[in-house]
Amino acid sequence: MIDFDNARPGPRIDDIGYALWKHLNLGLVDLSADQQARRARVFVDAYGADVDVFGAIELAHEQAPIRFTSHGWKATLEELAAESAWLAAHRTAFERR
Repeated sequence: MIDFDNARPGPRIDDIGYALWKHLNLGLVDLSADQQARRARVFVDAYGADVDVFGAIELAHEQAPIRFTSHGWKATLEELAAESAWLAAHRTAFERR
């Protein structure tokens, strides 16, 4: 996986959570939470990782303000509150296996 914001290897969980959040557009596309959760599990399984999908995305959301502010990506933070609320509202879909 490529760590686009730091251009260096990072902790695997950070990279997976960030990729799930940004590349699957969670809550921003017209897909149900179950469909989004299935896509996230396919991503994680294909990557060969055994991680808590919800926890990985939640960690990425928690790290976002510091990461994005340090890079001057303040516009990206505007979507964060809505994405975090969507994720929290659909937590059970991501916790199912």
